[in-house]
Amino acid sequence: MSAHPLIDQEAPSAITLKNQRGEDMDLECIIGQGNPIVLFFYPSDAGWQESLPFGVFLKYGAIVIGVSGNQVESHSSFSKRHRIQFDILADTEGRLRRMYQVPRTRLGFVP
Repeated sequence: MSAHPLIDQEAPSAITLKNQRGEDMDLECIIGQGNPIVLFFYPSDAGWQESLPFGVFLKYGAIVIGVSGNQVESHSSFSKRHRIQFDILADTEGRLRRMYQVPRTRLGFVP
């Protein structure tokens, strides 16, 4: 498997998306400001993995941001139901996914 083309490159951040509360999140105001960032892409709120260790990242001061193509409304109810303690961005047009060169999902899974 070849290395991802963005390894050792500055993280793309020129984008603003809405979080689960309908608030604009400008990634340029977050990325590169000193805190470690855990930015992860997942296919949909229905495909969520409860076992991922996000609490550990938060405990050590990382900013955790989830990204999927779901609408803000879906993220809102989903985050309340699962008591999500970090922002989830609605990348409904796939712009951030393309910036990070994350392929489209295949059979519901992120490659």
